[in-house]
Amino acid sequence: MPNVHYFGHVPIGTNCALTIQELQGFNPAAIVFAVGAQGTKKVGLPGEDSKGVYSAKDFVYHYNLLPPFATRDFSIGRRIAIVGIGNVMVDIARWLMIDDPRHTAEEVIAIARRGPFEAKFDKKEFANIEQHLDRAGFQQELERIKDKLAAVGQDVSKLANDTFSVLSKPVNRIAGPGLLFRFLSSPKEIKAGPGGRIRSLTVTENTLVQEDGSVAAKAMDETGEIDVDTVIFAIGDVHDATLGIPTGASGYVTRHSTDPKQTSYEVFDPQKGQILDGIYVVGWARRASEGLVGIARHDAELGAEHVLEYLKRVPETDSRSPGQIRQYLEDKDVQVVNKPDVGYLGKVEEDEAKKQGLTYFKFNDDAAMLAAIQREKARAKSERAFIGLDTVPIPCLRPSIQLQCALPSEAAAISTSVDNLIRLLTQSRCIPVSEDNIEIALREALNNAVVHGNRGDPRRYVCIKCRCESGDISIAVSDEGEGFDLSKVPDPTAPGSIYSIHGRGIYLMKAFMDEVRFEHGGSVVWMRKRVFEAER
Repeated sequence: MPNVHYFGHVPIGTNCALTIQELQGFNPAAIVFAVGAQGTKKVGLPGEDSKGVYSAKDFVYHYNLLPPFATRDFSIGRRIAIVGIGNVMVDIARWLMIDDPRHTAEEVIAIARRGPFEAKFDKKEFANIEQHLDRAGFQQELERIKDKLAAVGQDVSKLANDTFSVLSKPVNRIAGPGLLFRFLSSPKEIKAGPGGRIRSLTVTENTLVQEDGSVAAKAMDETGEIDVDTVIFAIGDVHDATLGIPTGASGYVTRHSTDPKQTSYEVFDPQKGQILDGIYVVGWARRASEGLVGIARHDAELGAEHVLEYLKRVPETDSRSPGQIRQYLEDKDVQVVNKPDVGYLGKVEEDEAKKQGLTYFKFNDDAAMLAAIQREKARAKSERAFIGLDTVPIPCLRPSIQLQCALPSEAAAISTSVDNLIRLLTQSRCIPVSEDNIEIALREALNNAVVHGNRGDPRRYVCIKCRCESGDISIAVSDEGEGFDLSKVPDPTAPGSIYSIHGRGIYLMKAFMDEVRFEHGGSVVWMRKRVFEAER
């Protein structure tokens, strides 16, 4: 997309590198905020500022090594409570019980204000942690609440056919941390110990009532005490008020109208009683944590249609050019990261992962990340100058090409292979310079083959076969693994899966290529895309 320019590492908001007022100073025809819900949701409980109390968003950012969260204290203890029973809870529980390299957790307790029939997680997601379920403890919990469930017509014997299908399977408890559930409980107070860290969570006992055709939780007078040393609230997201957009009780304020030309995507200033002309919010930036990830994407697409209609009605503006915007940011000492820089960063991180013997590596310090980009950029520039790549002429004809190559199952080899192949295809005019989708799909296919297919075994190889002909490009990536069952791959657009990394590679391949199919039991992925109209 030659007319899309990426300016990364530019925080926007009050007291940030760039304010909304400065954005407006660039004189754009419209500004669209697709920033999601980046605020930290507070419950307002006594003691919630104790050590060891975190929001799910911040905690996930921490273990995904995103600056500045990666360097902050998110220490966990041995007994962790997660408030909420959606997919975010499952993702965090998986990390605590399986992926945490320190293996600190001994017990994870999922706390829900309603009952087991109202669980919101996806069954395929839960399958990743179901072997950690403490069956005896779960049955005791069902026994504790069965009368309250029966009062609203819920039969615990049917739970295996509903939200907890694991109950229909043989007990297969594996060694390691145990997973417990505490239903019909709402957090009331956090109590800290002498060192200021949480020592227990007080909960209000709930019952269930029928309300407008659905089941709701109703607080009772009884309370309970749960001994924990860490609490993570996975109860949804809120908008970041420091962005600079007018914010109300439910998030960023938008215009409400039944007139299709006056959409609820337009930002509204309640103090002035008027819309902010040309400023839009879409996706979760419009409605935080609402619906599936796919629904948020669809909402963004609808918002884009409204923006396009708006642009038809307003005169063309004399906007700042990309070069002028970059110069403005550089004059403010903002180090901009562009799309090629992201590729340089990926190469450095893959090399570092190989050096340290890790599956992946991420810089947790902003300054170190920026310095690494500059070093890799300088090295690549020197290498290109040495071998004369900067002066290689592009052929005038678009040839037919068939090629085959192999790479060892090492994370560090992925970026090099992708860069080399895309460069060859571009210089041969098999794909246009602006074609990014093929690069993304190829990178995801190689990552799946290396990490999941060959399980990072450097003795195994991944094979790439590529064919370019008549405006079409087809790529086959095969590994030496046992394959997989596509039907068991989690759906990344399922409720609450915004933080999940599982299944996204396949989702992206299908999104960016015209055709994708899996062969030989999943050990081969074949992809095709039309990149040019057939030449006559």
